[in-house]
Amino acid sequence: MANIQEQPSKSDNSYEARLAELRAEIDQVDEALLHLLQKRCEIVENVGALKHEEGLDGTIIRPGREADMVRNVAQKLESSMPPAAAAFIWRMIISGCINIEEKAHISTYAPPTNRECYWLAREHFGSFTPASQCLSTMEVVRNVIEKKSTIGVLPIKEEEKRQPWWSLLCATENRPHIFCQLPFIRLAPSQKVEVFCIANVAPEPSSEDKSLWVVRLPETLAQSDIKQRLLEKNFEILDYSRTISQSQTSIEYLISMDGFLPDTSENRQKFYHYFTEIYPDFNSEKSLTFLGSYATSLAL
Repeated sequence: MANIQEQPSKSDNSYEARLAELRAEIDQVDEALLHLLQKRCEIVENVGALKHEEGLDGTIIRPGREADMVRNVAQKLESSMPPAAAAFIWRMIISGCINIEEKAHISTYAPPTNRECYWLAREHFGSFTPASQCLSTMEVVRNVIEKKSTIGVLPIKEEEKRQPWWSLLCATENRPHIFCQLPFIRLAPSQKVEVFCIANVAPEPSSEDKSLWVVRLPETLAQSDIKQRLLEKNFEILDYSRTISQSQTSIEYLISMDGFLPDTSENRQKFYHYFTEIYPDFNSEKSLTFLGSYATSLAL
């Protein structure tokens, strides 16, 4: 019996033709996206040239603007694309453009038993951005202060108990600021320790922020009472450290508060009135240090 070969039906031909048309449309959209991405890169180069003409130094990182850009994209594409995918795509576009205008380098705290800072940095700033792994938090801070690195990524607490890096920053002139918390894009609730990024960058507001200050109070004050009073004002204690001077032993508290609250005379005055209720001899100039602000995480 002769072999009978199945012939494609008219509907099969119609399917293949329509599929080819749709794939051609995707190719056209991809070409348009590539053209727009190239145009974006050219604009970034022009921005860098303009800043160079004006003699502006320092990192080009705009933490508040970047955070709001990612939030906006995730919100607008929510109905047609997974918001997390959109957020990560735009985060990589931003990081890639930063590397066009500035040859960024990252230092991360990464001892052999804990490389969380390293991997979070790679996720947020891109695997294409050079990143060093440091055995101590102070090595990370030193690299940023000495401008060997653009960005430092650190946990609040180091595994080995030493004076914390944030406490040493308080005594540093022209100190780097905390400008970002990682992970910024959160896909699920997490109990992981908070990881922060520092850079020689001026903090700027986004649509939703937190601020970090260090307050120094005498050791003679009961810590339990201080913690309760801070909680009443919606201040969260992230860490604390003992400091010894010629006159007294003090406790430095790293506190987090809602909102963009930079180092202004108005904010210092507000904190002065509050902390004098706890300690009448409180001196806001000597006992308050602004460490930075950052956009709160985008929870998806």
